Amino acid sequence: MLFSLAGLSGPTFGRPLQRIVFPIAAAVGSFPALLFAYILRTATVTERTVAITPFTPPEQAV
Repeated sequence: MLFSLAGLSGPTFGRPLQRIVFPIAAAVGSFPALLFAYILRTATVTERTVAITPFTPPEQAV
């Protein structure tokens, strides 16, 4: 045998695979939260923009 496997601990492709899989998993996992935050911000800005026009809804007219 040309080399010994006794010194290896864990899978051979463990570190390179972790460096690829974990960032992708974090990005995919956080995407729904970012999308929800973007939609919520757009809805809030739209609501506030509508409130300052002459055609305000009755529940916002004070």
